[in-house]
Amino acid sequence: MHPVTSSSCLACLLAGLLSAPVLRAQDSASNTLPIPPLPTAAPRTKVPEPAEETATAKPAVSAKAAHVTSISPDEIEGYDAYPAPLQTLITEALALTKLNLRYQFGSSDPKSGGMDCSGTIYHLLHKLGVSDVPRQSSEVCDWTMRQSMLYRTEHVGNLKDPAFSALKPGDLLFWTGTYESNAPRSTPVTHVMIYLGKRKGNGKPVIFGASDGRSFDGERQNGVSVFDFPLPKAGSPAEFYGYAPLPSAAWEKIRGGKGR
Repeated sequence: MHPVTSSSCLACLLAGLLSAPVLRAQDSASNTLPIPPLPTAAPRTKVPEPAEETATAKPAVSAKAAHVTSISPDEIEGYDAYPAPLQTLITEALALTKLNLRYQFGSSDPKSGGMDCSGTIYHLLHKLGVSDVPRQSSEVCDWTMRQSMLYRTEHVGNLKDPAFSALKPGDLLFWTGTYESNAPRSTPVTHVMIYLGKRKGNGKPVIFGASDGRSFDGERQNGVSVFDFPLPKAGSPAEFYGYAPLPSAAWEKIRGGKGR
């Protein structure tokens, strides 16, 4: 037996490799090398897009319990001398403050347990027969400008300013900048209430409407209530926009008792 050297072993190995058939990816239909499938990525979980905000959907829906205050008409200076339609308006407004209604964005129905600011005004006036009052605060302002008059109060610091010389009980009050609206409005009004007059004893102005944050006698309220009437402080994003008397046609409907 001849000894096997390392050089002869290497030569045999090379010869064997060179004589082996070369396999191609595909020599024929029966000589196909399996090609492993490419790894597939795990399915992506679709992240839901945020719901589209509407112009009136900016403020958060209040889940707080109602905390409201009511007064009687006799606590308002000169109430006995008010014209009958104005007495009716104030009596009906104060009746709503006794229902313990919370601030509820998007509602104009007391049966839901609460209402928002424009929903409160809308409900009150509709109940008194003023069926053409719009639902949104800016539209209410536009409505008064078409049928009555708006007193603008730009950069006014207090209620003793001459800009408020025409303010009377029953007037609608308008604010701007109380929340950010996504959709453009013809008038930049975002909040509405009603001026009731001055309180007996201290002479402080008192207003009616719905809010989550305004105060009465220094106590924060939530819901359909009476409130103090301070003007926004300088530098606040909110600004008092103006006030407007109800259109004469609205007073006629209230006088006639339609819808009551």
